[in-house]
Amino acid sequence: MSRHYKVNKGAAFVFNLIIAAVCACSVIAYFLFPLWNVKLGYTLNEEQVKQLLDSDDEAANEIVAELSKEGVTVTFAVRLETDTFLSSFVKEGGELINDIIDSNIESLVNELSLSTKSIVRAAVRVAAKTAVKEALGEGVQLKDEQNAEEQLNAVADALTADNATVTSVTDTAMTAMENIYSVETDGAPLSEADKENCRKEIENALKNVADEEGNIDLDSFTADLLVKALKESLGESEKAPAGEETASAPQTRVVPVSFFATAESEGESGTSSTDELKTLIKEKVNETLSPEVMQKIQLAMKIVAGVILFTFFTWAWVVIKMPFKIAADNPTVKLKLPVILGWLPFIALYILPKAAVAFLKKEGGAQFAGMTLAVSTCSVVSAIAALALIVISVPYHALKKRV
Repeated sequence: MSRHYKVNKGAAFVFNLIIAAVCACSVIAYFLFPLWNVKLGYTLNEEQVKQLLDSDDEAANEIVAELSKEGVTVTFAVRLETDTFLSSFVKEGGELINDIIDSNIESLVNELSLSTKSIVRAAVRVAAKTAVKEALGEGVQLKDEQNAEEQLNAVADALTADNATVTSVTDTAMTAMENIYSVETDGAPLSEADKENCRKEIENALKNVADEEGNIDLDSFTADLLVKALKESLGESEKAPAGEETASAPQTRVVPVSFFATAESEGESGTSSTDELKTLIKEKVNETLSPEVMQKIQLAMKIVAGVILFTFFTWAWVVIKMPFKIAADNPTVKLKLPVILGWLPFIALYILPKAAVAFLKKEGGAQFAGMTLAVSTCSVVSAIAALALIVISVPYHALKKRV
């Protein structure tokens, strides 16, 4: 046995250890990190915001105008683990959907609350601006819009602050209103009667979203809004007889404008609005998805799980062969399977969803123009591992010929 043969065989063992580590990392990553993190966003246009508010009156139009300055983006984030996909082989569609909802309900509530908060901020700005205009007199237009915007932003920021109270927000609102009034009237002060009326109206409105100690919890408030909306939606759907068309029924909206005035907590005793919201979201999803749709989702997850299991085999097979080739004259192994097929989960979970959204935005018309998709997946580790094997295979293949 020549010295060169021994050196080459020793090098082959070293390469095998490196390849085994790469293969192991590819498989282990599926159980250490989320298989699929998806965040789908949709920026609403003015007409869609009007539908969202369930109103076409002056107040709704002003809120829409405020929202159009920054835009309203509704986002839904879903996180799926590898074992969730694998469980599709043993669980029914409904059970699988409920498991997905349970594991993602916190993020769903948070995303919905963030979208609703932007509407709340706009409603607060409109209310403050309306109060100033009433004090200035009917038909008067603001001369310094920039100053008004700055003052109204301060009010909205005070409302959404972590330590917001009825007193702190009212004081900020009064300061803003007095400032705007003074600028618009060339230094004239707001009358004491107007100050008193404005303060009372603001305090009464804020008490609806504050606890007994006057602390404002905007998270609870937005949860109340969504609870009311979902209750209305579920209630309307229950009224429609099974099998009947409901196209003529009023379209369900998410946040009717009237909610802003009456959004006091209606949760059951001992149940927070957020907990009630989680329950209602689950009910709404189960109501919306028919058994047939759930079965299709289960089938899609089975296909993805099958792809994952197959790629597991391609990585594992390389490692399984190595012990059997230790005593062989040539201990090298073939890398074709993981190099060619190790990309499949990355293509299925990252490339295809991105391509689908890009296609919809390009070919689907204006309704898809505001759609965005952020995707992350642990299958990127497999893609990197496959790329690493391609790089390793160059010297490894040359070594294979020399052993």
